[in-house]
Amino acid sequence: MSNIAHSSQIISLSNKCKVDLYVQGNGYPVLWLHSGFRGRIGLTNLISAVERKLKQKKVEWLNIIPNLPGFGDSTSGPSENTNPYELADTLEELILYLNYPSLNIIGFSLGANITSILANRIPEKLNKIVLLGTAIEGKNLDIYRRLLDLHNGEKWEEIVNVIALNLVGSKNRSQYLKMIPLVRKQVSSVRFSQDLNRILSSGVRLDVFEEVKNITLPTLMISGKDDPFVPTPERIDIIKQNENIRFILLDGIGHNELVFPRQVDLSTQIIQFFEN
Repeated sequence: MSNIAHSSQIISLSNKCKVDLYVQGNGYPVLWLHSGFRGRIGLTNLISAVERKLKQKKVEWLNIIPNLPGFGDSTSGPSENTNPYELADTLEELILYLNYPSLNIIGFSLGANITSILANRIPEKLNKIVLLGTAIEGKNLDIYRRLLDLHNGEKWEEIVNVIALNLVGSKNRSQYLKMIPLVRKQVSSVRFSQDLNRILSSGVRLDVFEEVKNITLPTLMISGKDDPFVPTPERIDIIKQNENIRFILLDGIGHNELVFPRQVDLSTQIIQFFEN
């Protein structure tokens, strides 16, 4: 068992990558893997919602929350992009370094893609996994190209509208648009353009359907029906044939709100999945 303190640390791995890691709590270890935007701060709301419900149950998890390579103070891998297979290399190194007998993983978006890869590479090190907003139909990145063009033109309101129409589901779109001042601050930041460039420079497929359909671990997979990355109906049928995967498709839900409990609270489903 690792003796890493419950604090923020920089972990040096054997592949020469340094990972900016935050560890908090006690109990069974749960690794949280964030999306291609905002780093681990993008998971803050969901983690807080889970912690509140665990506290009611008088239960605690050991939350392990890294910034993926290239995010925060984590150094990049072989290339400064979001190639999920390269990122999985570093996360595999991290899991081996942590040396827990087993752990659970919760991945969102890019983090879910990485999780599906790890599930096939090192299933003996993992217990259960949760995949939120997995980029199954992730070959088409035109939406991100458009957002980058708008960012370069400093068209902040238009960026907000494009995100609302493409990455937020119909149930939460009007609520999202009421937060324009907050969202505008986020999308006008240098970090936002850096994340866009990182995604667009990946040069590889983000589609991990082949990984998902071969998973042998107990898996909770949740996607929004309005998510541009949601599997096609044909692929959903194939995924559902995998008895290890519990697949949930949410009507009126897009990509972004899966980690915002005020819009879609998945904390109870995640906790119950790990408990059973």
